[in-house]
Amino acid sequence: MRYIISDIHGQDKLLEQLLSVLEINSDSRLLFLGDLNDSRNKSYPGSFLNVYKTVRSLTDLNLAVCLQSNHQHNLQLYLERGKSRAGLLGTVAELERQQISKQQILHWLEHRPHTYKFVRNGRLYKCAHAYYSPDNMHLAIRGPVNKQTNQRIKWWLASNDSSSGSCLVAGHYHEMYLSKHALVLDPYGDNNDGIACFDLDTSTLITVTHESGISKINITLK
Repeated sequence: MRYIISDIHGQDKLLEQLLSVLEINSDSRLLFLGDLNDSRNKSYPGSFLNVYKTVRSLTDLNLAVCLQSNHQHNLQLYLERGKSRAGLLGTVAELERQQISKQQILHWLEHRPHTYKFVRNGRLYKCAHAYYSPDNMHLAIRGPVNKQTNQRIKWWLASNDSSSGSCLVAGHYHEMYLSKHALVLDPYGDNNDGIACFDLDTSTLITVTHESGISKINITLK
């Protein structure tokens, strides 16, 4: 892997812009942290199907890995059982309008890994949508929660030990935190008006938004 890409949430045009500036070749694969569906941006609702087709084409070519996530799992449950949730309404409406095999989408979603690890530039990266937990998919796609307050736990603040030579990677949290021990890449949250990408080889943060277009910032990880 070289590029780690944040939650997409149906922003097909932004994804197209992002991919146009990445150097994608046989050695430069992409890791999508999940949540391809469910746009929350009323001004730019986007298209889950376009995002799905783009990401699937990259995974079919072995140029990318897309992780399982909470929003994708919710969509999977809808396709399996007709069980819908409020956040799915836009995605479900788009699927009902289009002539596309829902079974193909379901089959693809079912085979997304909930964790993934790889080595790049001598460093081990342990990745999940929310929290690296190979034996617990629910924890991997939804993350740890404080049982008393029902608030998400910011696990990356609990330790800053980078001496182990590994780095935990996640999206999900509507925040961005970049260090040698943790990469949390989901800066656009409820507004859902951008996509972020981190280039591991150049330590460059690449963002694309509807308002500002493409921007690149070199980051020194500590």
